[in-house]
Amino acid sequence: MLKNILLFLIAAFSMTQIRIVGYIGIAELALLACGPFLLGKHWKALRRDGFAPFLVLAGLWASSAVVTDLHRENSTNNMLKGVAAPLVMIFATPCLYLLLRDDVRRIKWAIVGFTVTLFLSTYVMPSGFSVAMAAEQGISAREAAEEYKLTYMSLVLSVVSLVPMLAYWQVPTLSTLLTLGMAVFSLLQGGRSTFLGLLMSAAFLALIGGRLDRLKRLSRNMVALLVVLTLMGLGALLIYGAAVTHGYLGETELRKYELQKDSRIGLLSGRSHFVVAFYAWCDSPILGHGSWAIDYNGYEERALDWVMPNQTIKAGSVSLGWIPTHSHILGALVWHGLLGGIFWCYVLWLVERTVRYRLGVVPELFGYFAYTMPPMLWAILFSPFGGRVATITLLVVCLLARNIDQCRRRASAPARVT
Repeated sequence: MLKNILLFLIAAFSMTQIRIVGYIGIAELALLACGPFLLGKHWKALRRDGFAPFLVLAGLWASSAVVTDLHRENSTNNMLKGVAAPLVMIFATPCLYLLLRDDVRRIKWAIVGFTVTLFLSTYVMPSGFSVAMAAEQGISAREAAEEYKLTYMSLVLSVVSLVPMLAYWQVPTLSTLLTLGMAVFSLLQGGRSTFLGLLMSAAFLALIGGRLDRLKRLSRNMVALLVVLTLMGLGALLIYGAAVTHGYLGETELRKYELQKDSRIGLLSGRSHFVVAFYAWCDSPILGHGSWAIDYNGYEERALDWVMPNQTIKAGSVSLGWIPTHSHILGALVWHGLLGGIFWCYVLWLVERTVRYRLGVVPELFGYFAYTMPPMLWAILFSPFGGRVATITLLVVCLLARNIDQCRRRASAPARVT
């Protein structure tokens, strides 16, 4: 029971932030305090269960962050904020591992906690993002959080998603219909990437259809699954285009759509920061530019000029600010160099292996995986690294699923005759 409560509390306070140098979650502070002790004490068990590559690569990322910031003569504040991400990754892992290793199905307590944290960080202890928006607009942090266009959508989704994540096998049809309904709702709220992710989740849920035998055969039908997911992605683009051009999403979204559809990368120009980050990384691929690096070299102007060649981008029209990355992997590459990118490449591989081979290792996890894997893949490529505790929790569950699978394979392998 204690482990259940601890998992709930870690998740519930993962996004309730306080300011120490930068904004950091209350749960993250607790994990950073306990993690070093638990890591040293349980290193052999972590290594035995396959966590060593993950932790070593995260450690190399943290080392590269420090070396890069020292080389770039970055400020102490920026250095501490920059190295916080890999350090939380490292020291949260043994804590979550110890809470889940004997029964990974205990993750349901964290799932409920992650729903609670969204409400707490909106109405009780606003996040640093909300505080920053409030400062810009001259309003309270709570008002800023409530006015952000995706806040309401996220709150509703967090509650509705509890059904498929916790009770998919009891109500598979309802879970699929709720997911499709939330996809439509997110589209009408302007959450295009959320819309796409939910359609992918609905595809997973519908293909399994509440049948365990289909889940066990999933890895053998991966090509068919990829075809279905690709068609779903294309369908999502067509649905979005039809909705916006018929005026269902409002004038602002229509203007954005018309501007983006003529760019070199189409609707992905909404994630044009990906191109900015790529330019910046190519200029310094080994060490990176440092945490919260300023765009002194005009990467954003160059990227916009390439993405939208029909739009005239005047020199100096983009205000000087941080190099925009908007990507887990490119953010690590731009800030901290090659070792940060290698860590996220390993994470991509881990997620791909989980989707391909381990969705059915613990059937009770399927709803959780179906809901978290599509947005995780999108975030690694196209979103900044936020929601760190939720991300680390998912990766710990992936590693535990891999360990369970490997233990079963070894147990079922025929004994060698000596």
